[in-house]
Amino acid sequence: MLAYWINLVFVVLETALGTFILARASQYRPARIFFCLTLCLVVINSTALARNLTTDPIISYKLVCVALMSLGSLCLLMLLLFAALFMPEWWEGKRPIRLISLVYGGAIGIVGLDLIGQFGWFTAGIELSKGIYRPIAGSAAGLMLGLFSLGWLVQLGLLATAFWRNPATRRSISWLMFAILFAVLTNSVLGIIKLDSSGQLASILQTVPLVVSLTYIVLRGSLFQTKQVAVQQALQTMSEAMLVVDREGMLVYLNYAAQQLGLQNQQPLQHNLATIGVATDDIAALQHALAHDPFQPFTQTLALGEPLRLLENTVSPVLDNVGQIQGTMLFIRDITELERRTALLEQERWRLSTTVAQLEQEQAERNQLAQAVQALSFPTIPVLPGVLVMPLIGVLDQQRIAECQRVLMETLNQQAVQRLLIDLTGVQSIDDQGAIGMQRILGAAYLLGAQTTLIGVRPDVAQALVRMGAELNTVATAATLQAAIGQIIANKSHIKHQKFADVAPIC
Repeated sequence: MLAYWINLVFVVLETALGTFILARASQYRPARIFFCLTLCLVVINSTALARNLTTDPIISYKLVCVALMSLGSLCLLMLLLFAALFMPEWWEGKRPIRLISLVYGGAIGIVGLDLIGQFGWFTAGIELSKGIYRPIAGSAAGLMLGLFSLGWLVQLGLLATAFWRNPATRRSISWLMFAILFAVLTNSVLGIIKLDSSGQLASILQTVPLVVSLTYIVLRGSLFQTKQVAVQQALQTMSEAMLVVDREGMLVYLNYAAQQLGLQNQQPLQHNLATIGVATDDIAALQHALAHDPFQPFTQTLALGEPLRLLENTVSPVLDNVGQIQGTMLFIRDITELERRTALLEQERWRLSTTVAQLEQEQAERNQLAQAVQALSFPTIPVLPGVLVMPLIGVLDQQRIAECQRVLMETLNQQAVQRLLIDLTGVQSIDDQGAIGMQRILGAAYLLGAQTTLIGVRPDVAQALVRMGAELNTVATAATLQAAIGQIIANKSHIKHQKFADVAPIC
């Protein structure tokens, strides 16, 4: 009676557990398969409870048929769950899981046909044993047991392969292997101590560790389901195309942008690129780079179709947890508009640089012209040996007089000048600062040994010089340049004649 209640509680817990996991992660394939698996366990345990309560052999036979069919389905669902958890590639591409499931489904169908038609191949009826109706083994019961064991060997082989290939799954697979080993040991121990290994309590002892392990693994995987969905949505909403190619060069994943380019899943990469119009040389260069060992990430530009579109293709390897290359990821970005704008910017940059160069040349020419004009503004003209004329024109302010002083000092330093003729005939006006500057020019010329003559001094200019206290004792004046030059020539002739007169004749 205790085993009955334990079995009843186990059925209720299995039902609640399967429903909870399905509600928790209905979009997660392992969660959906686990729900179906718990339903099979509920059916198996429920039929065991019902067989304890009925004495009708017909009903018992039907319950046995349901239990055996559920047991076969349980074996198939276990394989599907293991594949969804540890071999997800079986659910992609050509989906080899379909062919494997077809074999299991065929075996379950043959067993169901025998049970319904009562042909006696695997089950020859039922018999009452220890108060419970149990199936009688048929002539091919050994074959059925062998197929059932072979089915479990496939699952164990799947777990072993996943354990070897993917270190990240080793902890989960270890839990499952422990649960399976516990079930085998429990069955052996019950056989040694002469207890019924097919009883309800023994079935629960063998099932609980496996159910607990699968619950932990499925829940652990479903915790990441939200993150996976978010990542999947992010990839699908990207404006850039992203595609994943397996080791055989077959496209196994495309986001929405890649599909908009015209790429198709489960098609060779080279064929896909040629179909959408990528240049043959670009495809060949990509194939050559992918074939290079060791494979290194790289970026290339793909020319696409007519009108021409340019795609920037960034290629990187897809590595597993142990660093082995399992495929290739291509990140394709349309750079046609970017290249167009870059070309426009380059043209604009060239135009601006040309304009700047022209402006710099024009500025240099203006500077040269300004220097020439500045030099012509204060010309120094030698008219006789040691005689220098500097005509001044316009308004003499502080800035111009300072420049005049600079030019004059440079000239006096470079040439031996005895007479300096400053022609003020063209000077319109002179301000106070200009008058002070003119006073400095006269003083500096005197100190450098040049006698200065002011020519054509206007009354206002003379008043400005006197007002500013200019020392004019050493400065000669002349009305015109011609008069000043005539005075110099006359003085030189007089000096020369005087020298000849001072020399006594020799008798």
